[in-house]
Amino acid sequence: MPLAEEYSVASRAALVALAVLGSLGSAGVIFGFQSLRPALVSSGVYSDLCRSDEPQPCTAQVLKLNLIFAVASTGANIASLPIGACLDRYGPRTTVLVGSLLCLLGNVLFGLSGPAFDGYLTGFTLLGIGGPFVFIGCLHISTVFPGSSGLIMAAMTGAFDASSSIFVAYTIILDKFGGSVHQIFLMYTVIPISIAIATAVLMPKNSFGHRDAAVAEDVDAVEAGETDALLPPRLSVISSEDPFWDQFKSFQFWGITATICISMLRLNFYISSVEEQAYDLSSGPASRGEVKALTSFFNIALPAAGIISIPGIGYLLDTFSFPTSFGVLWAFSVAFGVLGLVHNIPLQYLTVCIFVVMRPLLYTLGNDFCFKTFGSRTFGRLYGIMNAIAGVLNLLQYPLNYIALDLMAGSFLLANTILLTVAAVVLAAFPIYLARSRSVAALVAIV
Repeated sequence: MPLAEEYSVASRAALVALAVLGSLGSAGVIFGFQSLRPALVSSGVYSDLCRSDEPQPCTAQVLKLNLIFAVASTGANIASLPIGACLDRYGPRTTVLVGSLLCLLGNVLFGLSGPAFDGYLTGFTLLGIGGPFVFIGCLHISTVFPGSSGLIMAAMTGAFDASSSIFVAYTIILDKFGGSVHQIFLMYTVIPISIAIATAVLMPKNSFGHRDAAVAEDVDAVEAGETDALLPPRLSVISSEDPFWDQFKSFQFWGITATICISMLRLNFYISSVEEQAYDLSSGPASRGEVKALTSFFNIALPAAGIISIPGIGYLLDTFSFPTSFGVLWAFSVAFGVLGLVHNIPLQYLTVCIFVVMRPLLYTLGNDFCFKTFGSRTFGRLYGIMNAIAGVLNLLQYPLNYIALDLMAGSFLLANTILLTVAAVVLAAFPIYLARSRSVAALVAIV
């Protein structure tokens, strides 16, 4: 297991650049689906599902297109289990190379799709799976500069969010230069090829391991009876030195898993239906222009916030304890849920702003917590299990869309109220537990 200190500053900086640019080019491109969907509709994708007397996009077409995103985002999470196993067994270099290959195949399949060959679902799913291979394989790079690990993690997560702007760029290119969305997917194959080449040259075979030693020293300090003033702010009952099974059974693991699961479901449900939810909260057909403007703002704000929020999130993680950081996440989550129920389109701009900041905060905080709590030795497996569970539950977004669009005649009130209630409870319980665990550890240290 290599130590980051063995690499020159220039080499470590190059690895950080690879992690950030690799995440930007592949990690979360599927989450720009709302920007891509109009191009698919105008290209007539799944228009055969609409009756001749129905305007396009019709409900059946929207549900089918949303299914593509639901399956791809679910696949991205479920794939975290084999990704984690691959990372723990074969190392980050192999993991990123596999991800680059999957992204390449996904772009090719999507680009070759058409009336005679429906490869949209498979191609988009491969993009959804390949991105996390690249992203998770690069997470260990956040430790190459220990004093700035939170900032680097925030930069990687910001790049993950900003990667959703890829499809925004697609639509701009199509509007300005013409052509087809299929051609752009085929041209984009140069990105995963470039990531693969850079990975083969720069990436170490195994994950960096100096962080585990630091965590172990913190745990030893507590066991030796250090004073409360010397306790690390992120101390938890479980440690990176504990066996995998003990970590798996811990409340820390299941607490972060529950937090990620409910939050990810809400995020992806909103991404897949932001336009329909805006129509539900509008005053009727007269607000169609306002809804379109709000959707356009969302498509721009989602990737932009990933970049803009990097310094703030990095400061939060490097300065404050995990209970405090998760408390901030809870506040964002509740504010987003409450405002999302208000029938006022101008107010929804604030809802979007909260959403686009909450998303990188969630992913950065979750990644940082897992890596620093469980360590690189078992990180891949635990992170994979957590995201696989989240992926399975993420399938609920499709029935939630069906309930809102069909059974509730376009009303998202019931679905969003349920999600808000569950999230408010779960996201409050976890930081409370972490704070109490820290207090107990401090008392033990004093005794």
